[in-house]
Amino acid sequence: MDSLYDVIIIGAGPGGLSAALYALRANLKTLIIEKSAPGGQLINISKIDNYPGYALNDGATLAFTMYEQVSKLNANFVFEEVIDVDINDNEKIVKTNANEYKCKNIIVATGTTYANLRVPGERKYIGKGISYCAVCDGKLFTNKTIAVVGDSDHALKETMYLATFASKIYLLAKNDISSLSNYENIKNNEKVEIIQGSKITKLFGETSLNSIEIDINGERKTIEVEGVFPLIGSLPSNSFLSKYPIFKSNGYMVVDKYCQSEIKGLFGIGDVIDKELRQVVTACSEGAIAAQYIATHKK
Repeated sequence: MDSLYDVIIIGAGPGGLSAALYALRANLKTLIIEKSAPGGQLINISKIDNYPGYALNDGATLAFTMYEQVSKLNANFVFEEVIDVDINDNEKIVKTNANEYKCKNIIVATGTTYANLRVPGERKYIGKGISYCAVCDGKLFTNKTIAVVGDSDHALKETMYLATFASKIYLLAKNDISSLSNYENIKNNEKVEIIQGSKITKLFGETSLNSIEIDINGERKTIEVEGVFPLIGSLPSNSFLSKYPIFKSNGYMVVDKYCQSEIKGLFGIGDVIDKELRQVVTACSEGAIAAQYIATHKK
């Protein structure tokens, strides 16, 4: 723990890699900590067609390209899990499951964890029929039959968006949704069939998803679908910061226009912060903003 880094970036998704790119080009002493594989949720996206200059390619390829670009700048990566952070006046200590690292600034780019279906074989179909992001993958299901799982205002809003692409949508709601604000719009949309009191119990398909079994109040039924969007919530991956009062009630970090929290030198970017649009392009923008701010204000 002898080295003092100018910045430690926690998370090597698009936002973290963008931050690393700007930090390293500004000659900041930088450490990137990632608990699994570089790319974050991006590696699970089957097609990327809304990132400028990168059309009709898979997320994993884009993630590797970003990682390779940063690696060419002799980036210092460690693959460990952050479990705690101590913030003092002059320095910050990032504690992982294996080591401790000192720095002047921290950029948190740990993203979110999607709530999953808890159905056997779910991971097999991620990127092959299952998507957790309507904005990311909705267009891929143009003129196809899909299912949306969720019973929140967010799920209904995303269903309305997906209805601009899909030919048929089964909205599988575990609880009553009739009191939600978008219910009447959903109910009157001829593309959407609402099935309340339902949940998915099985997934089928050789190389990609082609049908699901659902339980409707105790009765089993199989329906053919080419896609499933589990929109049952997500949680920001920031428990290692829970002792600091920098979050909204929904658990997302609150930051200013420079992506800095109320704690000087502690930044948040990407899906971990409170914002409207959670996309690769916005995460990259926030990474650049945070790193450039640190470089400009380096003492």
